[in-house]
Amino acid sequence: MKLLHRAHTAIDLAWSRWLETEFGGPLEAPESTSVGTHWASLRQLLPDYRLLTTVEVGDGRSTTFWHDCWLAAGPLVDAMPALYTHARRPEASVHHVLVSDLRLAFVPRLSSVATEELTQLTAMLAQINLTNAQDVRRCPWEDKAHRHNSSMIYKSVIAVGGSCDYYKFIWENRAPPKVKFFG
Repeated sequence: MKLLHRAHTAIDLAWSRWLETEFGGPLEAPESTSVGTHWASLRQLLPDYRLLTTVEVGDGRSTTFWHDCWLAAGPLVDAMPALYTHARRPEASVHHVLVSDLRLAFVPRLSSVATEELTQLTAMLAQINLTNAQDVRRCPWEDKAHRHNSSMIYKSVIAVGGSCDYYKFIWENRAPPKVKFFG
């Protein structure tokens, strides 16, 4: 989760620059495991990460139109499921969808339910204005420097009834931060 958060929020770090160079950013990274098992593991966490964060849209380039929480309705994939099934690019960014004709984001023929959802969506998008600023992603479990705090997430999960056999070992471990060798 920390790596995903860095990829979306700390664009000047090596990790974010690598994603940008290799794939065009975290939104464009492939779903296949051909790029390695590490990336495949991170991709599996992406839906959970998106649910934990909200985005204040600036230029819309680092925010997925359907899967991120950038509107009051929450992720559009959940708020407008019929319309989502008609989307041409399910991983499209907010920027990609909003800078072109909205109708082009969907297949030509919509179901009646999808047509109703498109009408609702059009009204919601009338309030959105893209700017030149970068998108700002927020997580309730970040510190003041906007770094992701995994222990806060884990403790929240445990507090609502989640369980883990390794809780005491992981979170009560007092390993020294550095080991010095003399020789």
